[in-house]
Amino acid sequence: MPRYTAHAIQFSYHEKYKRRARALDLRALPGDGADFFDIACEAWACVVDRDEQKHRSFSTLPVQRQGRVALFKGRVGHYGTPAQVRDVTTGEIKLEHDGELANEPEVRLVLAVPAIDPCLSAYMVVGEVREGSLKGPYIRALREIWNAKYHEFTLKIDNVVESEAWLATAQMAQMTVTYRDQQADLADHGVPEVAGTVQAVLKPKKGVFFPRKAYELVKKNRKLAGRLVGRSETDEQPDSVSVKMVGQDGKEKTFAIDNERTPMARWVFSDWGAPALTDEQHIRKSLDQVQDLMHREGLEWDTRWERS
Repeated sequence: MPRYTAHAIQFSYHEKYKRRARALDLRALPGDGADFFDIACEAWACVVDRDEQKHRSFSTLPVQRQGRVALFKGRVGHYGTPAQVRDVTTGEIKLEHDGELANEPEVRLVLAVPAIDPCLSAYMVVGEVREGSLKGPYIRALREIWNAKYHEFTLKIDNVVESEAWLATAQMAQMTVTYRDQQADLADHGVPEVAGTVQAVLKPKKGVFFPRKAYELVKKNRKLAGRLVGRSETDEQPDSVSVKMVGQDGKEKTFAIDNERTPMARWVFSDWGAPALTDEQHIRKSLDQVQDLMHREGLEWDTRWERS
């Protein structure tokens, strides 16, 4: 199975052109008194099916609503490059195409709008695969609806960053380094062959953590992670690196260290080769992250909000 990561975004809104404008209640939007939860679900049906400039394709399924939580399921892919489709087990070429076909893995987004009064923030956990996510086309659709209905108010959408306070004291307990499409050692036959994915897991002794400096260095240079698991200095950069961090509160969080090394909180939901989470597991894991985000604001997620 592919690797599924996720990050979060936070929604709020305020009056335009007003200095130091305060955040307003998302459950009672101006004018019509509508609920942001309904507007956000409406936008999902307006996601376009392709981005012709970037040759990206999108498809969506109907929203699944449960209380104040909504599951958005869809698919994302790329097209525009002539290619062939091959059965990797038998090597048989199944078909060739001119670039109008797209491989589209499934992605999921989870929306959570707390039932508090006033509700000043809503959250979305965005699932990602190597092909991307549906965040971009969804946000464009949401902004189009928002600007048409509430043009005197600004919808603020922020990427969520991991709590600096939590990371500052967290310790690295495990590192997973993955190389895909690796060749088997067939030197005797002189024919290189793809063996598949090679994954190395590095752990210190039980009860011991990696030095903090190791985490900082790997974050700056992913190739160093390969050196730590025995790769030579001339080897290619790993396809992915993830680290398990343990905070002073005892919580464990697994982060992907990606090419951009963005400050966003980016969590690993399931790694290469591991089964993908079920919808129920995905929602639960997403709401656990929402719970953490609300804690930062002194709030609490109520599981009763997950019921119809």
